[in-house]
Amino acid sequence: MSNDAGLAVNIVQLAEHARQRAWERGAPVLWSEARRVDGFCDPFRAYAGLDGVGRRVLWVDPQEDLAFVGVGVAMEAGFEGWTRFADASAWWRDEAMWSVGSRGGPRDLQLPMAASGFRFDPERSSGAEWQGFPDGAVVVPSRLVITRDRESWAVGTLLVHADDELDGLSGRMEDLLAQTAAMADVSNEAPTDVPSLISREETPDMSTWKREVVSAADRIRRHEVDKVVLARREERTFAGPLPLGTLLQRMQQANQQAAVFAIEVGEQTFIGASPETLVALRNGALQTVPLAGSAPRGATSGEDERLARALLRSRKDLHEHEVVVGAMLQALDLVAEASPDPDTPIVVQHRTVQHLATPIRGTVRENVTALDVVGRLHPTPAVGGYPTEDALDVIRKVEPFDRGWYAGPVGWVDAGGDGKFVIGIRSGLVRGSTAYLYAGCGIVGDSDPDAEYRETQMKIDAIGSSMEAR
Repeated sequence: MSNDAGLAVNIVQLAEHARQRAWERGAPVLWSEARRVDGFCDPFRAYAGLDGVGRRVLWVDPQEDLAFVGVGVAMEAGFEGWTRFADASAWWRDEAMWSVGSRGGPRDLQLPMAASGFRFDPERSSGAEWQGFPDGAVVVPSRLVITRDRESWAVGTLLVHADDELDGLSGRMEDLLAQTAAMADVSNEAPTDVPSLISREETPDMSTWKREVVSAADRIRRHEVDKVVLARREERTFAGPLPLGTLLQRMQQANQQAAVFAIEVGEQTFIGASPETLVALRNGALQTVPLAGSAPRGATSGEDERLARALLRSRKDLHEHEVVVGAMLQALDLVAEASPDPDTPIVVQHRTVQHLATPIRGTVRENVTALDVVGRLHPTPAVGGYPTEDALDVIRKVEPFDRGWYAGPVGWVDAGGDGKFVIGIRSGLVRGSTAYLYAGCGIVGDSDPDAEYRETQMKIDAIGSSMEAR
């Protein structure tokens, strides 16, 4: 028997297994198959090549040496309100338990896999630009190319019903795998140029935002709240549609340690290059790396070092960081046993900014998924403030726009409940020729409005630089 014939027999057997699972469940089940593909898939070129084909997702994470690009929807679910994380975790545990997954995929990943994103604050009314985005979403792409360790796999996922015809089902999977493998062989032309910038408008304007910082600092000095994170939005309009593949590739080149992501919802795409891991979970081992306290990068290595030393001595930044770490350890207590690394905080550096960081590691309790941990940690004091409810109340009253998924969790989860989520910062929402860019900073009692404005502009420019015509 040829190898191809053996694969065909195996597909038929797995199709029958999936049908049996659907019959036992009394409802459709997910069936995923994976095959190695020759060569290395460039996720950015593959993403660009899928423009207009269907709903796309992208994830490129150099720290985990993991990238994937997906298109189409095998299954998805949306979740609303403050229970969105618990509801998403319960839904995914059930779907994963009944699913049929290939064992031939990348190491440490259990198929099927899903991309996921969540709104920062479900109580905030949705802005016009965020229409269509639910409070939380879990999406299983029908076609997914996963790259790890410089090797790529084509993953096809079908929704199987108990009464599906067997030959048709196995044939659909064969076709799906062939179409998915073709995604990895994209060799389209060089990245498209970015159209010229026509206009930019910030919300709120600079003077208003500085007044808001002063007001928030006054509240903190009156002990109404310990810390609050205020954000700004910059709307940029361009001469033509923005080429997302080009933007994402530029973002990765400029932020080589960040996780680059893209999730399409309707005609809009939420993109970003986040430096901040909210949770990474693998085989029960948890890691989170809160960042709080920021300084610019220096023009020379000597200036860089001086700014880093000043950051480690800054009373304002150290206090802000201490609040974040303490709140995250307290939040993790119900789902994990965790502790901070010794000799922290440390300084981590990105292209335009450096942060105080404290890695926290631990072990999750039984049946805890990455989505459960996300639900315990969000919103961290680094993006909301502390105490949480008091800080959110200030944000709702002060910020004149909807954050949407900005500063919310974005990431992925596999069938075993493992996954990784980052905080959706250094991010923007793109629709056609318009981009909304977001940035915030932590306000404490001695915050300087001018310095905080410069910090937010520095963060906006970190993503905005990918949109410059060259």
